[in-house]
Amino acid sequence: MIVSAGKFSYRVIEDWGQGPEGTTIDGHTAGFAFGTEGQVYVSRYNSGTRRILVFDTAGRFIREWGKDVVLETHYLGVGPDGMVFSPDPRDHTVRKFTPEGELLMTLGTANQVGEPGMPFNGPTKVVVTAAGDFFVSDGYNQNRIHRYSPDGKLLYSWGEAGSEPGQLNQPHGMCLDPWGRIMVADRMNHRVQIFTQQGKFLEQWDTAGLALPHDMCVDQDNIVYVNDGNMVPHEGRINIFTLEGELLGRLAVNDYTPPVSSWMHGINVDADRNLYITDLAGVHKLERV
Repeated sequence: MIVSAGKFSYRVIEDWGQGPEGTTIDGHTAGFAFGTEGQVYVSRYNSGTRRILVFDTAGRFIREWGKDVVLETHYLGVGPDGMVFSPDPRDHTVRKFTPEGELLMTLGTANQVGEPGMPFNGPTKVVVTAAGDFFVSDGYNQNRIHRYSPDGKLLYSWGEAGSEPGQLNQPHGMCLDPWGRIMVADRMNHRVQIFTQQGKFLEQWDTAGLALPHDMCVDQDNIVYVNDGNMVPHEGRINIFTLEGELLGRLAVNDYTPPVSSWMHGINVDADRNLYITDLAGVHKLERV
């Protein structure tokens, strides 16, 4: 099956990823992150005892970990040293692990909401800079972004509830662009906002027809991919932009029609410009053709 949006065409790879005992990934997957040595991490959402699954790039299962530590996982972040960050929106923490699943650091107090404006109250994603600083979107229950030093020291926070430029309404996903700017999927405001790493508002994309943007990523050609839930029941979309916010095309799919379900959650892109989508059913690979 080939799906296309303008010059962007993809072959749908069904059933990417084999879990334990050779079974396909089942259920709601939250995020998809690339490690530094060929590993791929898939986070499970509302996942029973399964938390973080590790694969190779071909989708072959390697191991899983986190079931005795993590209550729930959301969008994972991987640092330049290969360490894995897991934001937990249910117990209001961010944890840092080795690629093998050894817990190195816990930020926040498990099952305790932070003070207003302070970490954490439903964190959603972690992005890590080349220098090792990392940013956490504290998006489900407050509208803040926190910046940390590599050793886990809170440097500062920004963001407040609202719909004006620079204000946020459920910052759900983030990514770093090639210039080091923080791109935020401001989900309930139906837009993308862009900030400096110091939290200064730069610009917003709110005229491109975005609706419930969940997550975003940027490839090596500076193409930006934003997945949204749309406002039409049972329809989700992949929106394709230039780095300046020009809309290049959309992949729209109907209810549970391959390649993705009606409620896409995570999106990522590899070095070959292939897209990976997480949704209610698992992980779907869209191979660029």
